[in-house]
Amino acid sequence: MNKKTKIIGVIVVNVVLGVFILECVKEKVDDFNQSPTKQMWDLYNESEKISKTSLKEL
Repeated sequence: MNKKTKIIGVIVVNVVLGVFILECVKEKVDDFNQSPTKQMWDLYNESEKISKTSLKEL
């Protein structure tokens, strides 16, 4: 194999691994967005907003 073929092979392998890793990360993010942990985090953020609001505004 010449140098050009090796470089193309390395690029193809990197692209395939990159796509695989992105798909795994996307799946984890989707799982988190549907989890009770995400719901609790949203609730916490909302409570932080409310706690910073003055009583007159409430």
